[in-house]
Amino acid sequence: MSTSPSEQRKAEQEAGKDDLVQYVEELAGPEEYPEGDTWISLTDAARVTRTSEAMARRWVTSGRLKVKKEPVGVPPRTRLVRLSDVAKIRPIVDPTAAITGDVRKLGGAECVAAARGKNSRCSRAVGGETPAA
Repeated sequence: MSTSPSEQRKAEQEAGKDDLVQYVEELAGPEEYPEGDTWISLTDAARVTRTSEAMARRWVTSGRLKVKKEPVGVPPRTRLVRLSDVAKIRPIVDPTAAITGDVRKLGGAECVAAARGKNSRCSRAVGGETPAA
């Protein structure tokens, strides 16, 4: 029994899917990206370019967007990409849309204080505005 062309194409794509992912370990230098390169998550890459997260994942699986080899986070699933590589694929429409900023750098105790309204740096991420005491 022969397989249809679409089934054959799908099997070929699945077999070679991991081969297309490209990895990078260093940020781009000032000669490549004068604005200053930084690591951002795939979620932030989608947000700053105003595209979907699924689209950003497709950029990675197709080999258009390089990712950092070691994922980060708890559990370590967050994949990081270079801002310079994202800018080559799509223009950065809204750089303030990134949510990774200070929120991921804060520890647990600071976020607990924010939930009580004592830390304005984290209150935005926990519950919005700081309540009046």
